Amino acid sequence: MQIKHRLAAFALALVCFAGAHAEAEPRVALVIGNANYGGNSLQPLKNPISDAKLMAATLRKAGFKVIVMEDGGLREMRIAIGDFSAALVEAGHAATGLFFFAGYGVQSNGQSYLVPVGTKLRRTLDINAETIAIDSVLKQMDFAGNAVNIAIIDAGRSSPTVMLPRNVGRGLAEIQNTKPGVFVSYSTAPGTTALDGKGANSPYAMALASAILTPGEDINVVFQAVRRDVFLKTEQQQVTWDASTLMGPFYFLPPG
Repeated sequence: MQIKHRLAAFALALVCFAGAHAEAEPRVALVIGNANYGGNSLQPLKNPISDAKLMAATLRKAGFKVIVMEDGGLREMRIAIGDFSAALVEAGHAATGLFFFAGYGVQSNGQSYLVPVGTKLRRTLDINAETIAIDSVLKQMDFAGNAVNIAIIDAGRSSPTVMLPRNVGRGLAEIQNTKPGVFVSYSTAPGTTALDGKGANSPYAMALASAILTPGEDINVVFQAVRRDVFLKTEQQQVTWDASTLMGPFYFLPPG
């Protein structure tokens, strides 16, 4: 009888061990907040550093190993994205990767670009040389071959003090992604600009930090809650946008 009880206990322990590891897949995040654009082509932003710190703390609570960068220049951002991709490769095929950026973003010829600190946009040709294409970030993440990749972009902000070059528009363009296992969210719909809000954090970052830490909610439900929250807090001026090729549910905090 004692042997049967021990076998049953051992079997239960194996089930618990397997369940814990099924939920605790490796999670790696790169969080970038760019605010100090002053003295270049764009005026400074007040929220991105605070937003990056808020998101880093939130993602750590959701089990992510977080790499944080503040006020990244072009070279620094490229190195950080490369290191992020390498960390995803090391984490393995079951890993989840998450990229968060707060700062300026622009679009040109149907492509979306993130603006590093120190960038000067005088000509359309400067876009490829001076900014980071969101598509290139997604390719770096896809190279790792991991299960799930999430890109969260709070970069549709406008600067009233700068004249953008011809063919360069404010806001971001839609992501034309066909790779499986990818979820992309923008703080505002393509072609529109996001609001900074009146507090230390943008309405989008505040809503996101709250929704991510709701246990048992699938990622689609999380971002629907974010959309409702932002829409209300901005007095119906801002509608978030997302696109997904995920093949199954994803939980920031699993059920139970």
